[in-house]
Amino acid sequence: MWKVTSWTKGLCLVLAVALVAYPLDVVYAQVGPADRSDSSSQVIQLAGPFFENNDIQELAEELGFDLQRSFNFVRDQISAEIYQGVLRGALGTLWSRAGNTADKTVLLAALLEQAQIPHRFVLGSLDEATARQLVDAMFRSIPAELQPEPVATSETEQAILDRHQAFQQVVLQSADAQVLPLAIALANAGIAAQPEPGLDTLLAEAKAHVWLQYQAGERWVDLDPSFPDAEMGQVFATAETILPALPPELYHQLTIQVRVEQRADGQVSNIYPLAFATYPADLVGTEILFTHEISPSFIPSIMTLTPVLAVGDQQINGDPLDLINSVEDSFGGSTEVTGEWLEFVYTYPDGHTETTVREIFDRIGFVQRAAGDVANAELAILPEIYDTPIALTGLYSVLVAPGEVSSQVLDQWLLAAVNPTADAISAGQADSLNDDAVVGEQLVRFLHLINLSTILTADNLAQEQASAQGVRTYQASARINVVSADLQEAAGERQLALKLDLHRAGYRTTSPEGGAGLAQLRRGVLEAVLERVLLEQLFNLPVTSASGTLAQAQAQGTQLQVVTTDNVTQLGLSDTAVARIQTALSARLMVLAPGGALSPAAWWEVDPASGTTTAVNESGLHPSVVEYVVLVANVVNLASAITCAATMNRGICLATCVLSVVTLVAGALALEAIAFSKLLEAVSAGSGFNAAQVSCSVGVLL
Repeated sequence: MWKVTSWTKGLCLVLAVALVAYPLDVVYAQVGPADRSDSSSQVIQLAGPFFENNDIQELAEELGFDLQRSFNFVRDQISAEIYQGVLRGALGTLWSRAGNTADKTVLLAALLEQAQIPHRFVLGSLDEATARQLVDAMFRSIPAELQPEPVATSETEQAILDRHQAFQQVVLQSADAQVLPLAIALANAGIAAQPEPGLDTLLAEAKAHVWLQYQAGERWVDLDPSFPDAEMGQVFATAETILPALPPELYHQLTIQVRVEQRADGQVSNIYPLAFATYPADLVGTEILFTHEISPSFIPSIMTLTPVLAVGDQQINGDPLDLINSVEDSFGGSTEVTGEWLEFVYTYPDGHTETTVREIFDRIGFVQRAAGDVANAELAILPEIYDTPIALTGLYSVLVAPGEVSSQVLDQWLLAAVNPTADAISAGQADSLNDDAVVGEQLVRFLHLINLSTILTADNLAQEQASAQGVRTYQASARINVVSADLQEAAGERQLALKLDLHRAGYRTTSPEGGAGLAQLRRGVLEAVLERVLLEQLFNLPVTSASGTLAQAQAQGTQLQVVTTDNVTQLGLSDTAVARIQTALSARLMVLAPGGALSPAAWWEVDPASGTTTAVNESGLHPSVVEYVVLVANVVNLASAITCAATMNRGICLATCVLSVVTLVAGALALEAIAFSKLLEAVSAGSGFNAAQVSCSVGVLL
């Protein structure tokens, strides 16, 4: 069982330094030092899916477990999107209301399984003309059910709605202000983004066709809901393989692994103390947590760290490692841990892989690594708090989204946070909410909700903008978001740092008429602005971010310029920023930065092949990482960050923070208003706090 260790009783928020209070089944990793390609048998693989959800079952019941109605639903209500293999699975396809032929087939199979109708899978190929019909269908969106504009029926609902609309307006206006100068700078440099994929790629992906057959007596009848005029029994492709289940190689795959660099006698090697492999389709809606368990040694500055990964209700404990965080305590010939990274290795069905990296700590530093000086570089001592390296106090909430995320999941987490809190207060048991385990559980909900809110808002705004511009934007591979919290110490005071990291975008923007490159550019800017504004409005504090630095330079009249290997050393940047930009340029990315030195430095990185755009600063973690970090500065404790009273119960603070995040997104207006009123009523009656003392959400709404 995971537990929370509270090291800062004075903080309103307990950081889960060791483990979080959730009942988990524990699996111990047996992953040794080796080339990853030679150690696939040592990677932990657990059966998914990892998120408990009844949406498929409820849909099957709504359809009466009827074959024809199930077929019609997938054909008529799930629009076409073109990408490789099985990405979203049944639940992700249902939530997205879109998918390719493989994912639509998986959804139909899940409905047939609920109806206990025998079925099997068919793999085949479409001819080019038929494949072109699928590609064309992607740009003819299925008419969605008209959703009425939300109408507030109370002052609380109106306050929530006003806050949500103001939040979206700030994001869009900020993004619009930054897109134009970036596009002009690219145009002046003669750079025109050519969005991937082209028509040839879309056709090739569409030709790989998947459908079902169901058993009717002694016959097997084809079920292919991929085309709008399809009928049961109709065949569109040439059958090549018939299988009881789809093969693993047809699925997108993800390995989450911890890489630790060690050095002994001048020799550097990598080991992988923890590795977990699964399908993004099995991670839909799943909460993933990463942290460390720290065990002190009888020798000061020497400790044992164990990387821990929780996926749903499964906990994976990696191999323990000894860390010597002192030059004086190093022994001759001893093995030194020089760095640790959390890696996401993404494998497409066509076999090619992409790796993105989240640095946990690096005792050598980016500049020396870029110079190739690793074997002999002096190791930095990691800053500590409570005799533990600060870098190891972090709790990382990971969200893998192969498609859209249902707003119902947001509502479930809201209820899970607010209801127990309000019930405990009403029952006169408010003190129990200040328990470390309860606070740790609320912290997990809070981080996960920031993740969910970011993705939901980004998807909603991107879809609205894409529709207005006549382009299609969608997930062609899984998006990976990380929200982390760790303790920091500055000027003798403890601080809480929250970071929002987009590690992998995964979205694709395409258009039959052209112009998708600009839309892809705009989405990258929108993502960067969104995460900054979300934290600014959540905490009502200044937020340090790459997009904020770039916006400040623009407000001062500083124009963007294209950075090259010839002028990068002439911009007055730090050695770290220069090294990171040179690495980006070597990866054939376009870099645009404001003229003149900025502190901290920030720049845009643009992939000229796709238009994918990222705001980056010198704290960027790795050249292959699509990441921008938002840091909440000057947070002495969460109470001051969310305008809680200094004596406020920590559990109540976190529950109201959860509510504040959700009201920014405003998914279910009535539900949020009920939760808000219930929590406020319980706090006011059971604890004696007034509205202004309760939370950021109360302070904003009243």
